[in-house]
Amino acid sequence: MYCKYCGKEIKEGEVCDCRTRKRTKKEKNKNFGMGKLLVILAFVFSFLGMISIILLRTILTDILTENIVIEDIYKYLLYLVPGFFGILALLCAGFSMQDQRVRKVSVAAMTAGILLIAGTGLTGILWPYEPESYEADVEEDSEEEDTEEEDVQEEQKKEGEDAEEEKPENKEKTEETDKETETKDSGFTKIKEDYEKGLLDIDGAQKALDEINTENVSEEEIDQILAFQEQLEADYEKQIMESEKKEKQNADQASTGQEMTSNQMISSASMSAVATVSATSALSEYNMTHSSDRIMDNDTSTAWVEGVSGQGEGESVIFTFDGVYKVSGFVIYGGYQKNSDLYYKNSRPASLKVMYSDGSSQICNLSDTLGAQTFTLANPVETSSITFTIQSVYAGNKYEDTVISEISIF
Repeated sequence: MYCKYCGKEIKEGEVCDCRTRKRTKKEKNKNFGMGKLLVILAFVFSFLGMISIILLRTILTDILTENIVIEDIYKYLLYLVPGFFGILALLCAGFSMQDQRVRKVSVAAMTAGILLIAGTGLTGILWPYEPESYEADVEEDSEEEDTEEEDVQEEQKKEGEDAEEEKPENKEKTEETDKETETKDSGFTKIKEDYEKGLLDIDGAQKALDEINTENVSEEEIDQILAFQEQLEADYEKQIMESEKKEKQNADQASTGQEMTSNQMISSASMSAVATVSATSALSEYNMTHSSDRIMDNDTSTAWVEGVSGQGEGESVIFTFDGVYKVSGFVIYGGYQKNSDLYYKNSRPASLKVMYSDGSSQICNLSDTLGAQTFTLANPVETSSITFTIQSVYAGNKYEDTVISEISIF
C-alpha cells in the first residue's frame, strides 16, 4: 500500500512519516516567529523606557507639576515608568531565549533592559528631583540677607579703619553726622504708626513716648510729638467721657433695681491683652512649622498656614485675651504677604467667620489684594476671645495651602 500524500510505499496500518515532518517544521516556524516577536518587543520597551526618562526629566516636568495631585506622585513616576519598561524588556528578552535561532539577539535585548533599569537608578543619584516650594524662596532670601549682612560688616570694618586715619576735624564732622543719624531714628514714627493701627493703646503709647531719648529727637519731631501727645490727651478725655457715660447708665440701672454687670466697665482691647493664640492646624515642612504665633509677630513676611488637605475651609485661629475686653475692629493681612509671587501661588481667605466668646458672630469678606484690610465694628463687642474661621478662599495658582500673614485687634 502507498501513502496518499507522498506516494511512499508503507505497510498496512503504518502512518507515513511525511505528516510528522511537516508538523515539526510548522511548530519550529511557529516558535521562531514567537521568538522574533519577543525580541522586537524587548527592544521596543527599552526604547520607550529611555524616551520616558528624557520626557519626564525635561518636557513633561512643568506640565505634570502644575497639577497638584500629580505633583505629589511625580517624584515616583520618574523611576516607576522607566523601571516598568525595563522589567518588561527583560521579561520579553528572557522568554525569547528559548528559541536558539534568536538567542544572540535576545542577549542584546536583555542587556538593553538591564542598562535601562541601571540608568533609571543612576539618574536618580546624579540628577535628583527637587520639588519647588515657597519655603525654598524663603531659604534663598535668607541666604541673600546673610550675604548682605556680611557685605555691611565688611564696609563698616573698612569705614572704621579709615576713621582711625582721619584728622581731628574730620572725626568731629563724623561724630556730628552720627548724631544726626541717631536723631533721625528716635522711634517716634514707629510709635505713632502702631497706635494708629491699634497695636498700642493710650497708656502704651504714652509709656513708649516717655522712653524716647530726648537727645535723639530732632526739632521737627518735637512739634510732632507735642501734637501727638495732645491727640493722646484728647483720646484719653474721650475715653473718660465714655467711661463716665457708662457709669451713669449703670447708676441709672442700679436705681431701678438692676444690677451693674462687670462687662459694662470693660476697657478697649489691644494686642498686648492677647494671652494666647492657637490654631486648629498648622503646616509643617522642611523642619519648620508655620504656627499660629506667626500671625501676630508684626512681620508680614511670616504667616500662619493651615495644615489640612484641601483649601483649608473650616480651619480656625483663636485669640484668647487675659480678661474681657471691648473689641472695636481688626486689621487683616490675608495671603502670604512676603511678595506678590508667593501671594498668588498660595490660597488666600475670601471670607472669614468671626466668632466671639458670647456666641455671636459675623462674616468678613476680604478683597483679593496685597496689603492691610481694616474692619471696624458698628457696635463694639465685649469678649474674652475671638475665633477667625476660614469660610471660602481665593485658590492659589500652585498650592492649596491657605495663608494669613497677620491679624491685629483693636
